[in-house]
Amino acid sequence: MKEEIMKEKEEAVNPETLPDAGGPTALPEALLGLFADNEDLLEKDTLSSEDEFRLDLLLKQAADEMSPFFDHAAPASLLFPLTLTDFADLSDEELFEALEERTVDLAAAGEPEELAGLPEAIQLFTRVNLFLTEFDDGGFAQYLCEPTVRAFFDRLPEDLREIGAEEHSRLLESFLAENHLEKSGIDALRPKDQPALRKKYNFDLFEEQFSELLPLWLLLTAHARGHQADWIGFPQEKE
Repeated sequence: MKEEIMKEKEEAVNPETLPDAGGPTALPEALLGLFADNEDLLEKDTLSSEDEFRLDLLLKQAADEMSPFFDHAAPASLLFPLTLTDFADLSDEELFEALEERTVDLAAAGEPEELAGLPEAIQLFTRVNLFLTEFDDGGFAQYLCEPTVRAFFDRLPEDLREIGAEEHSRLLESFLAENHLEKSGIDALRPKDQPALRKKYNFDLFEEQFSELLPLWLLLTAHARGHQADWIGFPQEKE
């Protein structure tokens, strides 16, 4: 982990390692600001578990600063609309990837109004997959501490039941109740709170038990197949 951070730092101050962004860039300054704020962390020889979380967060922030300078996947609006043939011919893995590609812009927004007007099956997929993406990347604590992706948290237990993930929903609600994690407290959480939150509650056990259940991506795909009428023709081609 620390080696990755130091590599990011070295590349940030070396313009020859950056792709051409088509104009002047303030990227090195932005990254150097991040590194300067965490210089004490980078100089440590021995890292605590809290230090590891700080490093992980720093790496993600550095990656966010770098992202405008690298190629991205095509926007969902440029992908071909889904067809009956896609649902008939694609494997579960391939279909899930196709669904995810077409909702990634909606998920990135993390705002309920971005989904308004779309068929419910697409809204449901986007909400649950937003949770799944964060969970797979950094665990449940990361999801709770990210305000931009937590917008649909209130609906998560119900959404899980809707796709057939009853065990997941019961486990989630049990963890929240046992630890007295209520909406008012969760709404106040920010990324910097993640290390302390993980130290206070047994997220490791919850995440281990949750990961042993049937994969959510598979349940999401099965739900989409059962509601394919909502997906056919999505995304609509722009005139």
